Amino acid sequence: MADPVRPLHISAFDNPPDFRAGDKAPVDAGDPVQRKEKLKEAKSAEQILKETVRGMMLTEANRKYVYDLLASCNIYGNSFASDPYKTAFNLGEQNIGRRILADLQLSCPDLYLVMLEEQKENG
Repeated sequence: MADPVRPLHISAFDNPPDFRAGDKAPVDAGDPVQRKEKLKEAKSAEQILKETVRGMMLTEANRKYVYDLLASCNIYGNSFASDPYKTAFNLGEQNIGRRILADLQLSCPDLYLVMLEEQKENG
């Protein structure tokens, strides 16, 4: 008898891609120890972000830079343009600006307000 014919195509199910980051094993959400460890890692990463953003906002020169960066992202402006590619580009700029703004408001709302007052005073 002849060997079975092998298909010429390869299905996505034959060798599915591995979408996990690195070689880490998946987390078992039902395992309280793994859940606790992942929550600890997430809190640690969030704390590092907060400390980094707060450190960046400690000097007046840095706050001016961040203000100018936010202004260049046009976060409160209209992103519409007659060219759809320009509109998409503008929306991308706003997205980055809004992420920075959210990080500022989460990490150091007091220094964010100081930054706004400084810009109001300096024009």
